[in-house]
Amino acid sequence: MIIDTRSLGLPDVIVEALETILVATTDTPPGAEPRPDSEVLEQLALARVVAVQRLTGHLHALAISAHAELQDSIATELGALAGPDPCPSRAAKAVAEGHRVANAEIVTATGLALHEVQRRSRLAASPREFLGALLSALTHGRTTLERATAVRDDTAALPDEAAERVLDRVLAPKHGHAPDDLSPEATLSHARFLRRLRERVVHETARVRTAEEERTRRLEERDVWSRVDDHGVAQLGLSGHPDQVAAAKGRIDQLARAAKQGGDSRRLAQLRADIALALLTHGTTATQPGTGDVIQPETRDLFRLFRPECGFMG
Repeated sequence: MIIDTRSLGLPDVIVEALETILVATTDTPPGAEPRPDSEVLEQLALARVVAVQRLTGHLHALAISAHAELQDSIATELGALAGPDPCPSRAAKAVAEGHRVANAEIVTATGLALHEVQRRSRLAASPREFLGALLSALTHGRTTLERATAVRDDTAALPDEAAERVLDRVLAPKHGHAPDDLSPEATLSHARFLRRLRERVVHETARVRTAEEERTRRLEERDVWSRVDDHGVAQLGLSGHPDQVAAAKGRIDQLARAAKQGGDSRRLAQLRADIALALLTHGTTATQPGTGDVIQPETRDLFRLFRPECGFMG
């Protein structure tokens, strides 16, 4: 049977690998060229080794993608059993258990060693963009599964953006070669790859620590400020921990939407501003005796406490 490898929709490098392998595994037709000399035979043998390696990388990409789908599916099923709105710790346990179950099924079905499946599992659980870049590199013959798992394991402690910068650097060929150059002259040796990986991880770790120090300094200088623009409209701002600011903004937005649904004629933006000012002006840090609970005005009162056209309403 004749196979048109160009119609398979595969990357060119994989099509070339398939053609190299097919030529080597089909019978030599009558009247073929005489047996080549030893140097040519060696070149052909090396070409087949390279072709198999690149085709294997493509298959590994398919396997890792399926591994990720299996993990996510099982974790979703387990998460559903925990209820519609599980606490973060319970959701994290569902994900971890989903990975464990998926790994056990793969070990049973393939006979692969557990530690090898766990390495692939960590790769499959990578952030979406990071995983996509690695799978693309595997598919197009620019890396191997061993190198892909090494990059993931060595960058796991870094923020996503820092890990992606490491990935971009270590997947690049030797200096002076195009990004898609797969020639032997452009290919990094494994020792050089590991050295480059270590160097980039150290560099990004130092960079993250510097950024963390600056973040700590800025948090120590958190404050509240106000200003009045040229039109006589005042603005109020504050700085603080991202989680706290997001929670405060979320609460204001929730109260504003509740007021809107209750029939308030103000726009949501106006409601957010008015409710925030009402909370800051009429709220208190005093606590209920013996409870430690912060006393706040009744939610229904917040909707009418302050209107710019009327001033504060007592």
